[in-house]
Amino acid sequence: MGSSDNNVRQKTAKLIRAGRKLRKFKQAEMASQLGITQSMISKLESGILAPDAGLWYEFCQMMDINADLTYNSGLIFTATPKEKLDSQIFKLGKVKSETMIKVKECIPFIRSIEELNFQHDFQAYLKENKIDADVFVVPNYEVPLNLLGIIFDFLTDKISESKAFGLVAGNFVEGYGILTKNADSSVDKLLQNLKSFENVFVLKNGKGCIDVQFDKTFKFSIDDEKFLKAYIKYKSEQLKQSCKSIFEYSQAKVHKKNDFHYSVEYTA
Repeated sequence: MGSSDNNVRQKTAKLIRAGRKLRKFKQAEMASQLGITQSMISKLESGILAPDAGLWYEFCQMMDINADLTYNSGLIFTATPKEKLDSQIFKLGKVKSETMIKVKECIPFIRSIEELNFQHDFQAYLKENKIDADVFVVPNYEVPLNLLGIIFDFLTDKISESKAFGLVAGNFVEGYGILTKNADSSVDKLLQNLKSFENVFVLKNGKGCIDVQFDKTFKFSIDDEKFLKAYIKYKSEQLKQSCKSIFEYSQAKVHKKNDFHYSVEYTA
């Protein structure tokens, strides 16, 4: 069996296990819902078997996983101890926040860690913080905002902040650009879809520029400020990269108005 087949099986194994945790099902409960045996669930979660198209669609429907978003998630840290396969919940250690974001906002960060071959160190980092790596697999699952801060701290501890911004923003464009081009190549469409990634920014498209600010209703503590200053800078860099790569604007620049307000200017 080829490596691509193995990758598909490992990818779906992670998604099936994470989806079950999302709904807090035991293997036997999920098997009953899908009309298959618990043994088959175990083999699917171990990557021994891969589901057929019908079973995969039924699973995504049952677990409320957006199947269209699974193309660039799931293959995240494939090695998982067998004794944890039947866990029913995501473990998030002390990660807590009133503000929630969707996992798909984290995916460009995770892909950057994989691209730099930092998986082993990141797994140890997650274990130290008592965070379940499976939490990053289901793209439309909501997680606390400060979980993203933990990922960012790890990445910028390994490489410079500027390199991290560029790499993560580039991974966002690579994963999202195809969808945007196939749908509607407009900045308005990009911003409309970005709003489903997170809920902490107000993004407005003006004349030749995108205004980036935190939502006025978004509350954060002094402890959050350092990460959030970096996060809005990253978001602006992500938009700049998108304007240059997706829409092929020859000029795109980021202008800082204050620590929590940026503007991305673009011209053809």
